[in-house]
Amino acid sequence: MKKVYIYIPIVLVLVAFSLYNITKPLPVLNANQLHNKVPNVILAYEYANKYKKTFKKANCYCGCMSGKKAHESLLDCFKSTHGENCSECIEEALIIGKEKDKGTSDELIIKILETKYSS
Repeated sequence: MKKVYIYIPIVLVLVAFSLYNITKPLPVLNANQLHNKVPNVILAYEYANKYKKTFKKANCYCGCMSGKKAHESLLDCFKSTHGENCSECIEEALIIGKEKDKGTSDELIIKILETKYSS
């Protein structure tokens, strides 16, 4: 019975470590990790890295936010190669980046995207 008590803390530490790694947010990919080296694709990923908070607030309108492994926001599209192969994600990213570079507020950018993509 004493041997069981020795293993309980070890098991708890392993479980906690596993949960941390599962829930740890993935980083946005950088240009070196992409297969598609088209300038607009690279720029979209650069904007996602530069304006993470805005991308996190923005919905993606390509359909990736529904289904079993749904994305939570547009930012998730750029944590994998999904964004490099999706013209809508790239277009949304370029809109956000260009508007942020001009100093547009997040709230107005979200309204611009909703107006453009909601039907």
